[in-house]
Amino acid sequence: MKLPQSFIKYHLKDMVSFSEKDACPESDILLKRPVFWERDMEMVENMIIFTDSIPITAQSVPNILWITEKVEKNKKGIILGVVRRGGNLQQISNRLHRLFDLYENWERNLSQLIDAPGALQHMVSLSQDILGNPVVIMNAHYMIVSFSASREYFQKKGLPEFDAAGYLSEDLVNLFKNDENFFEARKNQSSFIYIGEGIPGKVLCHNIFSQGVCVGRVCMADAEREFCQWDSFFLSVLTGYLQKCFVQEQKNYTDDQEITRVFLDLLHDRNVKYSRVLNFLNTKNWKEHSYFRLCVLQPSVNDLSNHTLDFFCYHLTVEYENCIAVADGNEIIILIYYGERLEHSHDINQRLAFFIRENNFRMGFSNYFQNINGLHQFYVEGTFALAYGQKTEPTIWRYSFGDYLLEYVIEKSSEEIKAEHLIAPELKILLDYDRKHDTELCRTLKCYLDNRQSPVLTAKKLFIQRGTLNYRIKRIRQLTKLNLNDWKVLLKLQLSYAMAASSVIMTKVN
Repeated sequence: MKLPQSFIKYHLKDMVSFSEKDACPESDILLKRPVFWERDMEMVENMIIFTDSIPITAQSVPNILWITEKVEKNKKGIILGVVRRGGNLQQISNRLHRLFDLYENWERNLSQLIDAPGALQHMVSLSQDILGNPVVIMNAHYMIVSFSASREYFQKKGLPEFDAAGYLSEDLVNLFKNDENFFEARKNQSSFIYIGEGIPGKVLCHNIFSQGVCVGRVCMADAEREFCQWDSFFLSVLTGYLQKCFVQEQKNYTDDQEITRVFLDLLHDRNVKYSRVLNFLNTKNWKEHSYFRLCVLQPSVNDLSNHTLDFFCYHLTVEYENCIAVADGNEIIILIYYGERLEHSHDINQRLAFFIRENNFRMGFSNYFQNINGLHQFYVEGTFALAYGQKTEPTIWRYSFGDYLLEYVIEKSSEEIKAEHLIAPELKILLDYDRKHDTELCRTLKCYLDNRQSPVLTAKKLFIQRGTLNYRIKRIRQLTKLNLNDWKVLLKLQLSYAMAASSVIMTKVN
């Protein structure tokens, strides 16, 4: 990698004094790594040479940065630098080599990221320290698709804000839409300074082109320091690598956006065309009548305050290839694809459980299903499991709707009619009898049902003799006329006891 002359001179200013008359003062030439000159060495242009004197042969070679310990008259084609008192050529050489190492490593890392998932974001994050100012990438639709600093940083510096999805404010977008300079700048092939309404300070920009059309823009604000002569060069280097992966990432991003839109439309029971559902499945290489499961994840308070929901959605989608994760309000909704059989569902669920525990999340799971068009009802299942599970079992972190089916039936059935009015009349007969005669027929019947109508187990649980139990059961049959051999009667009674547990008479029933 070559480095700009202005950049090198800046980093040597404390060790080297340069002549005011440069070989090419109007341009910022790029220079190769430094070498120590030997008399039989062939010199080429754009070199950094260390020596104690300037040879006559240097006159014919342009753009040489010559650093010497001896002051001599400057020659044509040479940028002369004289070592300041207390310095030496070896120290200067070491500093320059470290500088070249740093920026060559940066460029090497950029080249290795081209085919990596999330390459745009990784590249701008990698470049924050190198460039010394925050960097964002904006697509042709005024949307920030990658940024090197947190949104809080932009807000603190007074820079334009954008939401979690990357959208700028409507006011700023409208300013761009009506700014002729903004559109005119789309033609620029090299770096340029953009100054526009609604933007504090200056912004150094470099357009991203695809087949001759401007499809995006890399922007660097002067938030940390003012722009220098060499900033355009480094921004152009970064843009060159970004351009190689921008179009593909935007295609993937567009596909992901459509997947997200279809997913959220199905989730909230909006009308979705069948063709969009098929495209949704085909994009993910999923089969229509396979097994799915929906999960509702509750992030921690810190995750909400630090706006890390998008990060976890990205992490889940990358780590679990048969998974879609979308931030919706203060929740993360996850759709898991298990394929045509549930043989390996345990492995997938275990991996997800580990992720939940490690990140201190709580998650509600729906039942398994095969019709993706009914996604909304499974969202209700996951939401109920999460809410009810956290209320009744706060020490665990995952809750399955299948474990709370009875509780769901009871809660929903008592939304219009109070639970106490849904109790079988036969139980009320027993309750009234117990109140008047101070007996325990209602409690006895519950224990009898809980122990599968086993006289031995029931008597043992109630600490009474078999004869006493037989008398009570006979009395219960006389009072209620119940057929305890009919499964429908048994189901009605068990549901009634469950209803009673959530009503004002639960104390007496239990």
